[in-house]
Amino acid sequence: MTNKEKIQRLVSRFDDDIPLHVAVERMALLKDIEESLEDLRVGDVLDHDAFMAELDAENEEIQARVDAEG
Repeated sequence: MTNKEKIQRLVSRFDDDIPLHVAVERMALLKDIEESLEDLRVGDVLDHDAFMAELDAENEEIQARVDAEG
């Protein structure tokens, strides 16, 4: 399926009076899903343990900034 066909399929499901911001958000979600599927296809992914380690490190960094700012 071409990108144009994917877009047309998505848009065809929209209500006639869909707010523009909602349509744009759904289009952005489609883009994010497509990019994620491509990452998966080429093996550009993290396993669960690596992801959790990154998330923990980021959380610790944020908490350290909050503590430093008082």
